[in-house]
Amino acid sequence: TLGIKGVSVTIPHKMEVIKYLDEIDDTVLKIGAANTVINCEGRLKGYNSDGTGAVKALSEKTQIMGKSVAIIGAGGAARALGFCIKKEGGRITVVSRNRKKGEMLAKNLSADYRPLNDIGEIKYDILINATPAGMYPNTDEMPVEGRHLEKGMIVMDVVYNPLKTRLLLEAEKAGCITVDGVSMFVHQGAFQFELWTGIKAPLDIMKKAVLEKLNC
Repeated sequence: TLGIKGVSVTIPHKMEVIKYLDEIDDTVLKIGAANTVINCEGRLKGYNSDGTGAVKALSEKTQIMGKSVAIIGAGGAARALGFCIKKEGGRITVVSRNRKKGEMLAKNLSADYRPLNDIGEIKYDILINATPAGMYPNTDEMPVEGRHLEKGMIVMDVVYNPLKTRLLLEAEKAGCITVDGVSMFVHQGAFQFELWTGIKAPLDIMKKAVLEKLNC
């Protein structure tokens, strides 16, 4: 065997790693990307914890079942979130500048597609930024204008550096309920930890460590 219990896989290797695995779970099969590998007596099995982390972070603030969810982006993060949120009963609209990628993801999710310019015409309960917009050092960027944020809306950003992106700051000003990227990051890491060890993850300790690393 490899002498390890497992590994965490990050971009740009999440798709490429699949061909080296002996087995993948249903989520990886649907998403086409793995970020977690477990070594089971020499057999390597792949999982994806990104969507799971997002769902758990969202579920701390709201129920997903029956909610209209606009996901901005059409890349790997949007794909992982989309499949897991759909599984929880969310009604998804994929919103993207790239029409070809956006329509393809929407088709795979059996969801609607709208170009980013139409964001003001979409009705949604939850807005998720699944793009790098606002990530350090480009902290002034926002995926949507603040005028599209309404009181009571749930706004989530997968970006975790900075902890409060410009999108989340504007959302707070508008009276939205916000979910930061650190919450998703910690929950997806906890899912990995539990797969590797079989032990319940110490969420509070993990979150504290991440915040200290980010100097928050």
